[in-house]
Amino acid sequence: MKLTKNKIPTYPRGFFQFGTAESHRIQNDEINRWIKQCIDKLDDKLGDIKSIASGDTKVEVFRTEEGIEIEVSRGYDCKTIWLGEEDEKAK
Repeated sequence: MKLTKNKIPTYPRGFFQFGTAESHRIQNDEINRWIKQCIDKLDDKLGDIKSIASGDTKVEVFRTEEGIEIEVSRGYDCKTIWLGEEDEKAK
């Protein structure tokens, strides 16, 4: 099924779950390396985002007005919305 901006999915149906018993557990040392990598690659532009994800963990680093925000999520759910033709035309 192709999703569009006008057809928003309902959580949790169709979301992929990271952090299940089958997921690879990422160690804290690796997470700390990811945080440093994301900060090192972060642009000075407000709103810039860098992220790394694997196994059961996702690291996101954001440039904010106050500084840098770091989010580490273990066992998260994710859904990708593929844009339909009508969304592409609206750009």
